Amino acid sequence: MSETRKLVADAVLDGAAVMVWVDTHVSGDELEALKGYIRSVKGKSMQVEATGGYMVNDRVRGGVVIAWDEAIMKKTGAHAIEEVVAGRILSVRLTALACGTTIRVVGAYAPCRGAHRGPGNEEGDQGDEANEVESFWDALEDNVFGDDEVMILGDLNAELPDALARHAHRR
Repeated sequence: MSETRKLVADAVLDGAAVMVWVDTHVSGDELEALKGYIRSVKGKSMQVEATGGYMVNDRVRGGVVIAWDEAIMKKTGAHAIEEVVAGRILSVRLTALACGTTIRVVGAYAPCRGAHRGPGNEEGDQGDEANEVESFWDALEDNVFGDDEVMILGDLNAELPDALARHAHRR
């Protein structure tokens, strides 16, 4: 919890209006405790939405948390919150109170090649891995198109062209 305190304290000191954490490795009661802690930040009116992590080999992986200061941003619309991919993509539609600009904040934790599997792909082969990566990017693309401005934050596990070429040669 000390790392969490430092992350939240640093964000508050920096005057952050929106905060996103990915690969949180929490779910269930632990996730609820984390959300409660963020909401309790002194002097701030923080709101939090989250998607819990998923189990891989008896350990929690993934998870996305989006928090915002309600004095600066407010949740907007009937479908303001969307868990796009469990444990990997969470979307929250917010409006800045100072100017009225609406923005879709997308917290994303992309799968990476050769690492632990995401939900539904715990023990797959190379084809499952490619499908998981492709499904993630398809879901992210589908979510970001629309009328809103979009800000994507998180860990996209980007691979440079050289790394992609090396991966293709190993197949």
